[in-house]
Amino acid sequence: MERTYKVPASTYFGLGLFVAGLAFVCLLVPCIIAYPARPLPQIVLLSVLAAATPVATIWWLSRFRITIAPGALTYSSLYCGERTINLSDIESAEVVFQRGFGVRPLLEVRTPGVTLRINFKVFSHEAREDLFQVAGANKHLQPAPR
Repeated sequence: MERTYKVPASTYFGLGLFVAGLAFVCLLVPCIIAYPARPLPQIVLLSVLAAATPVATIWWLSRFRITIAPGALTYSSLYCGERTINLSDIESAEVVFQRGFGVRPLLEVRTPGVTLRINFKVFSHEAREDLFQVAGANKHLQPAPR
């Protein structure tokens, strides 16, 4: 039986609302309290940018998807596209921390030819449990040293 998981609505709402508030505070509030007043085209441009920011965030979240089929695992995201691995090819799976813009935990699934890094934090608890069970990741969800 094939199971497909997407980002839950609560994440869309929470992160979308947070980004909308942040865009409002950072882009529109300075225009509102600026002295002398900003020109109208600049205010309109910043308003469009403030509205586009949460829309882009929601679109980014909509690209995340995990599909677990009887013999395959498919992960889809905006940055890595869609990648599929056979469950029988999995050599190891572990939680690792990726550094960059902060530190984020990823599930790293290794096969002979592919290393798949899955951002599991955006998915529901049920999806994470299913993913870890299928991938055979370290059972205690402890990060691997890097």
